[in-house]
Amino acid sequence: RDKQWYQRRVRGCTSKLLNVGSIPGLNLYGSHPFYLNLEKSGRANGVLLLNSNAMDITLTKDPAVTWTTIGGILDFSVFVGESPLEVAQLYTARIGRPFLPPVWSLGYHLCRWGYNNTAYMRSVLDDMVDKAVPFDVQWNDIDYMSAEQDFTVSSRFSDLPDHVAHLHELGKRYVMILDPAIFFNSSSDYLPFQSGLADDVFIRNISNDLLIGKVWPGNTVFPDFLFDKTVDWWTHWLTYLHKTLDFDGVWIDMNEPESFYDGSVSGCPWEDALEQPPYYPGVRNRLQWHTLCMTAKQHQYLHYNTHNLYGWSEAHATHSALKTLRPGNRTFILARSTFVGSGRWTAHWTGDVHSTWSDLAASIPALINMNLFGMPMVGADICGFDGDSNQELCIRWSQLGAFYPFSRNHNTLFARPQEPTAWGTDVTSIIRDVLLKRYRLVLYLYELFVKCHGSGDPVVQGLFMQFPWIPSLTTRTDSSCWEGGSWSVLLLRRAPQPPGFTSLM
Repeated sequence: RDKQWYQRRVRGCTSKLLNVGSIPGLNLYGSHPFYLNLEKSGRANGVLLLNSNAMDITLTKDPAVTWTTIGGILDFSVFVGESPLEVAQLYTARIGRPFLPPVWSLGYHLCRWGYNNTAYMRSVLDDMVDKAVPFDVQWNDIDYMSAEQDFTVSSRFSDLPDHVAHLHELGKRYVMILDPAIFFNSSSDYLPFQSGLADDVFIRNISNDLLIGKVWPGNTVFPDFLFDKTVDWWTHWLTYLHKTLDFDGVWIDMNEPESFYDGSVSGCPWEDALEQPPYYPGVRNRLQWHTLCMTAKQHQYLHYNTHNLYGWSEAHATHSALKTLRPGNRTFILARSTFVGSGRWTAHWTGDVHSTWSDLAASIPALINMNLFGMPMVGADICGFDGDSNQELCIRWSQLGAFYPFSRNHNTLFARPQEPTAWGTDVTSIIRDVLLKRYRLVLYLYELFVKCHGSGDPVVQGLFMQFPWIPSLTTRTDSSCWEGGSWSVLLLRRAPQPPGFTSLM
């Protein structure tokens, strides 16, 4: 905004754009090579480098921006507007307007990794209904699968179809998780693998053998969602699962793609220049960290060039499948890994956040950023995902999360329960009250999504978007607003001395 201000604050910082799944403090999950610059006058400009290769973006004190990419086309778009809002509108006109979510998805969502069986899910549902806490959607993490294999249902969840039918009778919805990695066992009768092998939908290594990684079910192979036959195969198996589980939306996770090996079970051809390029924008000086070899072959493409597109392509394939499977219904997809234009098809959550005050605070700029990237249907796991939450943190996070566009309470395996009814009567009452406020505003929120779908106005905006002429607001990352709202600042009171947390006044 101002050269002297910029030089005082920028010491040289680099963002690494390579989609990875589990390195806190570095780039996670998605890549959006776009920046917005607010000028001193209140006007704004933005630049997009539409390039899917790994890259570094460095801000220097000149002021200047340096893009360092290891391949691809230098396809730049420059956006110039009278305001930051106009730049955001121009940007989504270029990459595609965000999808219009179904109204039910704007309600409150309940999920956890650790629903051990249907009885547990039913007890949570009954508790929420008995205590009059509003919610619209119940979710399953990988617990429901048999041996963590896609398109299967565990015997512990044999009555899950009946539970889903009961949810629908109550006017509620159901969403379950799928990972892209498909269980590999050449001697098994696991049909999704056998049919995918017959249709040649899986990514192969440089020797043209199946590239084998490891995810939750064990050794796995990875579909190539940029291949037309893979979309047909994916649609077939989603249809197969839907005959058992009448799901309303799909949650696609681990789609950077993440693997528990670096490259593959047998490593990578490290002598190849694509595996060890002269420059590393990647993490830990390795492009293959917890993902596939860069020499992996995706029919028409090398993974070196398309790695950052994997989640994008899976979201596109899932959107196509749901349009076939549920004609006449709007689709709802939640994806972890995203790229430029993913907002046309999918919502996003900010991933494996910790149950800490600092991660609560960090969720606000995360929402602002994703809205600038054309992904307005976004939220963080309320109360935190990783580790045990506590009563005060969960209250405050619920009061903030009630105004996330995507509002979901979700936590990890073995962590203590944290749904609104898990903390006692007083806490339940506090969370119920703030959720009722959300539901009173939900049609207004929907109106904002209609506007966003039509013109590209972000649903959540930093205050600088509303008041670009006020210099002090350009650096505020602790407040935001629903676009055009009559209220604008989310006020967080300081809890009783939580470590490292400062009051936001």
